[in-house]
Amino acid sequence: MNERIKEVYTRLYNDKFSCTKENLKELFGVTQKTIENTFKDNDEIIYDKKLKRYRFSKLLPAHIPYKIFYDFFSDSINNKQIKSDLSIITHALTDSEEILMVKTDLLSELSKKIIQFKTAINENCVLKILYKKNGFDQEEKFIKPNTIISNGFTYYLYGTYHEKNKKNVGETRTFELSRVEKIDIEDFVDNEVFRKDQFGNAFGPYQKDKYVLLEFDRMSTDFFKKANIFNNPTYEIIDIDIDTLTVKMFYNSLDIEVLKLIQQWMPHIKISNQDKNKDILYSKIKENFYKLID
Repeated sequence: MNERIKEVYTRLYNDKFSCTKENLKELFGVTQKTIENTFKDNDEIIYDKKLKRYRFSKLLPAHIPYKIFYDFFSDSINNKQIKSDLSIITHALTDSEEILMVKTDLLSELSKKIIQFKTAINENCVLKILYKKNGFDQEEKFIKPNTIISNGFTYYLYGTYHEKNKKNVGETRTFELSRVEKIDIEDFVDNEVFRKDQFGNAFGPYQKDKYVLLEFDRMSTDFFKKANIFNNPTYEIIDIDIDTLTVKMFYNSLDIEVLKLIQQWMPHIKISNQDKNKDILYSKIKENFYKLID
């Protein structure tokens, strides 16, 4: 594979660059005819007349540049030192004139799914997926993929139901990637951007106005800092003094996420007096305590 084609692979995996003939002509300083001849015998990169640009012919191309692979999966590396070391290797490879490619057929099924969904998000591609519910039940769903998130162990996709789904059209759902059995291209959209910059957890994306104010003492603060938990977008530090760290904790389920944390860490993590949920949460904690000792 020549370096020009490798460079286009890199650009196609990156949604910030549209691979039109004009853009590629300017990028490489060649004629449009040269661009067309470059992909004449390449069945993985095709020119889409509807989109008026080049795209991958399938969601899982045979190769992925190493740098792109690292960008996709670096969030899963929890050890900062190892992550830093791999970053050094990545920069060294990036500085090289040759683009190192990774064969995707050698990757795990999870990595393949992540690449497929990343490609679909970049290409604004409506997907038909087969999703395994509880047990062995499977459902066919039509979705617009928006965001891939990870808690360091499990990967999730936030997707919006497409009108072909017929049920819950326009609603956002969380899909655990390990439960996705099949991913097919349904259609390409040229008047909408599917990608959304959002954070959340298995319960769904966070809303900016849905949070609880928590106060951490020295013990809980030290633990959370050493474990790099505050680097998680779930938390936003808003005030620090000698004995207390005040944090916004974003959530989807007050009963499950917030209540669980307070009960695990009481009395080292408290609800701020300024928070409107304080009385509700403490009442539930008392109720759970009496049920426990009853």
